[in-house]
Amino acid sequence: LAEALVHGVADWARRDGATVLTLWVVDGNESGRRLYERIGFEPTGDVQPFPEGDPRTESKMALRLT
Repeated sequence: LAEALVHGVADWARRDGATVLTLWVVDGNESGRRLYERIGFEPTGDVQPFPEGDPRTESKMALRLT
């Protein structure tokens, strides 16, 4: 179901003219990261802190739509 949802968003973004779809995944969320990698997302190298007071970080991933 999760893959179908992401594919649906990617299809919508393509129809709207987008060439890249990006998202942030919480570091340590390996099941989420594996899902996105299966679909074709790749890490961008960008990392940001989670909201104030939360020690976790999240990493940006991108999927080329062209």
